[in-house]
Amino acid sequence: MKLKIVIVHSDPQIAEYLSLMCAARYQVSKATDVKAGLQLVLKEMPALALVGFDAKKQEGLQLMRHMKHYGSKIPVLIIGGRGAGELQQVCAKYGAKGFVEWPVDQKRLDREISKVLQTVSEELASVPPITDFEDQSNKTELENTLNRQMKCVQGKNQVHLYSELQGIRKTKPRIVLKCPLRAEYGMPSMIYFEYIRDVCCGDHTACPAVQQFQSRQTATHHRR
Repeated sequence: MKLKIVIVHSDPQIAEYLSLMCAARYQVSKATDVKAGLQLVLKEMPALALVGFDAKKQEGLQLMRHMKHYGSKIPVLIIGGRGAGELQQVCAKYGAKGFVEWPVDQKRLDREISKVLQTVSEELASVPPITDFEDQSNKTELENTLNRQMKCVQGKNQVHLYSELQGIRKTKPRIVLKCPLRAEYGMPSMIYFEYIRDVCCGDHTACPAVQQFQSRQTATHHRR
């Protein structure tokens, strides 16, 4: 079953556009106002909420306040509109797990969603559910494809199939990568299909571990 995503955006055209971008991978519901959006979040219990945020209207902030009041821990990815970038830290304070400015292309949106889902999984110390695409694919071919597409040096030829013993049975094999760089910076080293596809094989510079490594390299260079 596809993971559920709720989209809440006051602009119906943007809400529809985001819905079309997400529909291939996720089960999508959408709303165009805070009240309807809150009802959807509480009813659907999605894996993620994509929430539009305009600095003047601040409807996204209202929604996150209401979610907090009702005890909802659904992660939020902010879709920032006019002037929203200046309030990114405020959004984080109210629980937003990610932030991306509109307009956003398909690859960027996929990558940001994967990052948020990976972060939440790490915070809960849980394994994300296997995706429909991964479950229905020839996993050996998928493993080989990802190894060929790998852009991060740390992940070269490191994608492999993994299953674990639960009682007397093994779980379904799934795509994983155990990243030594993430371990070096105190992050959970095991990462899964969507993150591998969208970050490691897509834009590896979006990975927090790579960013820390690059910052350290830059600082070392300057000290010289």
